[in-house]
Amino acid sequence: MQHINLIRWLQDVVDGLGGTTFVVHLELVRQPDIKRVHISFQVPVRHVDLSSMEPGEDPSSSMIPIVSIAAVGGEAPIWTTYERLAVEACLEHLKNHGYFVPDFSYFRVK
Repeated sequence: MQHINLIRWLQDVVDGLGGTTFVVHLELVRQPDIKRVHISFQVPVRHVDLSSMEPGEDPSSSMIPIVSIAAVGGEAPIWTTYERLAVEACLEHLKNHGYFVPDFSYFRVK
């Protein structure tokens, strides 16, 4: 079975959305090896209200609003578990900001 690096996958998704400032921080919660992952990044706001623009203003010349997303996954002793929990939390934030987010069934082994 091949392991998919979900954090790398999420970073590729964020890059594809035009996102920036992708930061991952691993935190040791309790000895010996209970950890959790913090992930933060910024992505463009999904739906921009173009009606607020001045008549004749070029939409590409306007600043695109950015939303900051920060999520912390749950605690676990296994890398694939705490990695997945953090990525799922980030995907939930993206969904809440209007991005289409599929579930993880694509990654499940059949």
